[in-house]
Amino acid sequence: ALSCPVHRTADRFGERNFSVPLACGALVDVLFRQVVTTGAVGDPMAEALDGLALDGHQASLVTWISEMAPADLAELKSEVDRQTVRLVERWPALEASWLPRTQESIRVALAGSPVEFSARVDLAIGRPAENDASVAIVEVNSGARRPAHRDDLRFYALVEALRSQAPPFAVAAYYTRTGELDVEPVTNDLLVEAARRCL
Repeated sequence: ALSCPVHRTADRFGERNFSVPLACGALVDVLFRQVVTTGAVGDPMAEALDGLALDGHQASLVTWISEMAPADLAELKSEVDRQTVRLVERWPALEASWLPRTQESIRVALAGSPVEFSARVDLAIGRPAENDASVAIVEVNSGARRPAHRDDLRFYALVEALRSQAPPFAVAAYYTRTGELDVEPVTNDLLVEAARRCL
């Protein structure tokens, strides 16, 4: 994900330049997991920061947020609050029987090579199966729609298909800013396209 132009820098692959949109995305991601898990959010900004602070990889972002100018912090809080209200209003409650899993790591080594495909998806729903497609993957985005989001989803579908011997039946991007859900059924053509892109 960090190879996209939004997150790439000239001097170091994957190095992030912190910004209000990037901080908003990280905070909303925490709140999405909370909504899926508990169905509720009290104080969005405080709870998102608490959740973000639990991830050691996000320590520098948490520090950056704590040092923001008051006007920028107010802008960030306003956007996090707005997106959280929409998220709670529009995101459905998930039955436990759907086996919702947030931040699921999917990883598979390619046979006979040292290459390993790895991804972390915001939400996986359904029981992994060997013969029938029974999993849906959802990626959450707090910003604008980009063509690269579909490429990411197709890669996740490919990794899941290689890991579980059955592809997911659908992949989707949920945009918390607008409430849009962009769903794509997983087909053989989609998996072939994702494999070609990886090659």
